[in-house]
Amino acid sequence: MADYALLAPLSESVDGVPRARDLGAEVGWERSRLSHQISRMEKRGLVTREACVDDARGSMVRLTEKGRDAIDAAEPKHAEYVRKLVFDPLTAEETHLFGDLMDRILDSVERNAR
Repeated sequence: MADYALLAPLSESVDGVPRARDLGAEVGWERSRLSHQISRMEKRGLVTREACVDDARGSMVRLTEKGRDAIDAAEPKHAEYVRKLVFDPLTAEETHLFGDLMDRILDSVERNAR
């Protein structure tokens, strides 16, 4: 799950190489936990660290081809797990209501994020 927590946002990153601190903020991890997890993932070839051109103290995290393959393989299993836990217990009517509620919440978040 720790790998997935980082691989998912990396795979969705606009430029594909976010700053480590931004990645940590996105997943809600402290710097130490993030650094240790990135080191473990580097050893397995899932990500690489690069120097930050804007700040010599910072680092960037790049998803490797092996990392992309790992997230591509994990996504269907993750989606199945979410479906099993969240949607399977609901009736069709409850699923529709849930979707409506999530749309309203998302609209509120987007309006207030400006």
